[in-house]
Amino acid sequence: MNIFEIFEKIYSFEEETKVYLHEVEFEKKEEVLLCKMEKGLFFQIGLSHLKLLNNDEINFVISHNSFDIKVCHFLDKFTFDPSSKYYLNAYIFKSLSFDENQIKYNSYYSKIGNLFFEKLFESNQKFFSILIDGIVFKISKCLISPNLKHQFLCIECDTKIDFKKFKHYVNNIITSIGFLTGKFFKNEEFYFQSEVNDFSSDVDFFYRSSDKMYSFPRPFTRYPKEWDWKLKDELSEENHNRYSSHIDENIFTSLVMLLFSNQRLYFSIRMLFDFYKTPPISRVPQMFVVLETLCEELNLKRVKVEKENKQDMGFEILSKIKDKIEIEDLKVLTDIVENIDNKLTNNTVHFEQTLKNLGINCKNEEIKILSKRNDFFHGRIIPNRYQIESEEEFISLELKYDYYSLRLYVLISKIILKKIGFNGYLINYPKMFESDNGTKLKESCFEKLK
Repeated sequence: MNIFEIFEKIYSFEEETKVYLHEVEFEKKEEVLLCKMEKGLFFQIGLSHLKLLNNDEINFVISHNSFDIKVCHFLDKFTFDPSSKYYLNAYIFKSLSFDENQIKYNSYYSKIGNLFFEKLFESNQKFFSILIDGIVFKISKCLISPNLKHQFLCIECDTKIDFKKFKHYVNNIITSIGFLTGKFFKNEEFYFQSEVNDFSSDVDFFYRSSDKMYSFPRPFTRYPKEWDWKLKDELSEENHNRYSSHIDENIFTSLVMLLFSNQRLYFSIRMLFDFYKTPPISRVPQMFVVLETLCEELNLKRVKVEKENKQDMGFEILSKIKDKIEIEDLKVLTDIVENIDNKLTNNTVHFEQTLKNLGINCKNEEIKILSKRNDFFHGRIIPNRYQIESEEEFISLELKYDYYSLRLYVLISKIILKKIGFNGYLINYPKMFESDNGTKLKESCFEKLK
């Protein structure tokens, strides 16, 4: 089968279909009703299979007209008529011959919304290519067929690699797209592998429904006029052109490589995706974690050099005075110099140093919020002498922390975008939402990063 035929087959189950369900180890086989939904495949099992649900070695295979699917993971989602039937949700399944250890051509499809990465680039291109580790990845948006009516993000590579390695590249690519667009889709994902690079035959597949879709602030926009609803005065055409910002394939590749080379950076960016899923009071500590991780990782090389320089200076001084002090005193001082790296590691975080190294000037408002790092890290989220005696006072505090979180988000975006060579205007969210948060800022709604 080819990719198109596999899609057609799986989505044909959107209509409830009778299939055969095998439990391989116990050689059980029965006819069940199967239905494809966004969270995977749903099917019934009878009481004869119920005792198998607690068996980690369970091995279900679904068969329909020579099309076989191995169920990898499932959930007992709904109970219907407990005396006879149970519904199961198979959210991870694959073809019988899919082998993640095989070196093959790989491709990835993920169901997305109508608009995705078109807003990133200067023109509304529907595909682009990047080069990573000598491998060309083509990234596109496609419609599999008019019958399916779903848009998919597609990622293909021109080199045979194993599934685990390909999946690692994919995760960094889709995370990069997510950060830049403010949309992260991990609803239904299909991985395909084949011996031929056009996937025209002998294609195997792996399916996962994670049921995740995140929406969060995006750092810049190609269409500033879409913010007219928040602005007191509509943007002139001149200012629209001025504030309109985009990236190119080189900048996108730089972001992917930045995340690919450092897992801590990758997971810190993923934390941004939960921005609107957490309340403002807990969102501020979360933003500080992201900011501190960025500063520590991006400053690591410079800080290491500074520590080595201090250590070299310490040994040089000890060599000059070793004949003038007691042996025990020399041992103590030598131990201190040898462990100077550990002593310095526990110093305050490198916020200001990172910003200075990247050529980013801190606003007074940003400096004030950075000074609150220890309060939020150590649970002192209610200011001293601040009394919360009513719901209105609690809401007022939430609005203040919403403002803090927006400040931190913009600062985090500055660091990431400056690191990858972005030159354009950022959306100044604290200014955009000043009326919502009860603040009055003498700032522009779009901030130049150069």
